[in-house]
Amino acid sequence: MSTSRKKIMILSVIFSALMISFSYSLVEVCEAQVSFTFTSSDTEGIAIIGDTIEFHSTLTNTGSTGDTYDIEKIEKPPPPLDWVVELCTGTFCFDESVNYVAVYLDQSDSEHVGLRINTLSDGPGKITIRVTSQANPSLIDSITFILSRPDCGDMNGSGSINLSDVIQLAKFYFGVGDPPGSNWASDVNCDASINLTDVILIANFYFGKLTTLNCCP
Repeated sequence: MSTSRKKIMILSVIFSALMISFSYSLVEVCEAQVSFTFTSSDTEGIAIIGDTIEFHSTLTNTGSTGDTYDIEKIEKPPPPLDWVVELCTGTFCFDESVNYVAVYLDQSDSEHVGLRINTLSDGPGKITIRVTSQANPSLIDSITFILSRPDCGDMNGSGSINLSDVIQLAKFYFGVGDPPGSNWASDVNCDASINLTDVILIANFYFGKLTTLNCCP
């Protein structure tokens, strides 16, 4: 075999070895470069009629290259039908009919992802936001945001039963105040009516003359 042919064969073997090594390195880099985090510090709240509640989360590209993310609003189990649930990215909230958006992020970039909810009735309700990497669709994360009803008797959703609940409900009953924030939490004897009896029962509870209030299940 000629010397030149031997050189060609040696170079061919070296080249093949380099290509195999490069291929393995490329696979390792590709596997390592796609990642993200999806986090939130406020995932629970209380829903009363007429509230506008916002939930906030942060999507961050923690990989070594840019990526596009599918962001989906999933209403299963559905919230009350008369709630208006809007998906938000950045500073913009989409129409309630929009359940999906795609967001591109460069390496180390972050984006605000959230919900704006108009609660036209009492809770409870749950809405999930799911994020999927387009570069690696097996990378999926989600956060479920939960809105609960207030405690029975806490008709303004303040987090406690106090004198303001008594006064506001009394004003409403006598026609000189706004409707209660929560119809469910105001009907403390489950008789399907908000009346003077409810005002008296909440007052008795507040002043320690009653140990429990009984809203409907």
